[in-house]
Order: sequence, then C-alpha cells, then structure tokens
Amino acid sequence: MSLLATVLLALLGISAVLTTALGIYAFRHREEPGATAFVVLMGVLALWALSYGLGLVTADRFWRITLLRCVWFSTGTIEVWLLLFALAYTGHDEFVSRRTVAGLLVFPATVLVGVWTNDFHHLFWQQHNIVEAGGLVLVDPVWGPLFWAEVVYTYLLVAVASALLIRLIYQSDYLYTDQSALLLVGIATPFVASAADVFVFADRPAIDPTPYAFTVTGVAFAYALF
Repeated sequence: MSLLATVLLALLGISAVLTTALGIYAFRHREEPGATAFVVLMGVLALWALSYGLGLVTADRFWRITLLRCVWFSTGTIEVWLLLFALAYTGHDEFVSRRTVAGLLVFPATVLVGVWTNDFHHLFWQQHNIVEAGGLVLVDPVWGPLFWAEVVYTYLLVAVASALLIRLIYQSDYLYTDQSALLLVGIATPFVASAADVFVFADRPAIDPTPYAFTVTGVAFAYALF
C-alpha cells in the first residue's frame, strides 16, 4: 500500500473518531437548539467514514459493493439531518416534528430501497467498474436516473438550509454572523467536494473527497453550536 493510501485511510479513521466524539458530546448537551439533529448527523458521518474506508481496502466484488451500499445510509439521508439542524438552530422548532422528519425521509427511503435492489432494475447504478490503484479499491459507477433524482433532492434541501442560516444573519442584525458563517462553511465545504466528485471526477475512478470534507462540517457545526 502506498504512503498516500495510508494517509487517506488514516484521515478517514480520524474523521470517524472525531465525528463520533462530537456526537457523544452533543448528546450530553442536547438541550442546545439543533443538538439532537447534530447527534444524528455526526452518527451518519461516522458511518460514512467507516464504511467508505473499509470499502477502499476490500477487493472482493460482493463485499465491495455491499460496503458501497452501506455508504448510502449516510449519503442518502444526510441532507435531511442538515435541514433539521438548520431549522432547529434558526428557531423554527415548530417545523421539527415526527411528521416533518417522516415526510423528509420518504424520498431517501425510496433511494435506499433502490440502492439495495439495484440488481433487479439498475435505476441507481447501471454498472460498476472496480479498479485497484495504489493499494486502494475504487468504484467507478455509471449512474442511473434515481441517482440524479437524489442529487436534485439533496441540493434542494441544502439550499433551503443555507437560506435559513443566511436569513438568520440579517434578522439578528448580524449578531450571529460568526456562528452562521461557520455553519455555511460547514455546509458548503462538503457539497463543493460532492459536486466535484459527481461532475468533475465522474469520468474516471477516484477517491470521493466528500467524507473528508464533512470533517470540516463536524468541527464547524460543533464550534457554532456549543
């Protein structure tokens, strides 16, 4: 295994440990606005880093694809937890209810079903190309229509969450500028990385930079929240 591969795996391990620690800390201080959604967010980020890291060192095709599917428990729901966090943090707690959560999770649940049953319909992935490079096992998928629908849904919810934080800055006469700016950085960083992975590196197998970028999200959100 190359030095670069070792560093990349080590960073994923650090990300998993850090997000888990932040989630535990937030759980102990869950009376803060948005802390409950933050706990779930840190949990799915830790799962993402762990399952993605294991996938990078798994050469067997069946288990490599299985771990890739496990990643979508995180990537397929993370936009919901971001929006719920933004709603609670900006004082819109009345919208954070079981009905809201259930409604927002309907489409992600559909995506997860599509991911795990893809062999029967190929609506999410049309095919997988597995490539070993530098000691890492990379997957180069050809995306189907359900994936692109998920991308639209994700970016829509992220846009709403960002708008809520920007609105907070103006409504508070810039009292929460520093905190909101941190939150916006925490949202923007991984989704710029995600957009690069989907639209820039889509024509070749490459490391997904998104789980690394989400470490920035965890630290920024924790600092702004606590």
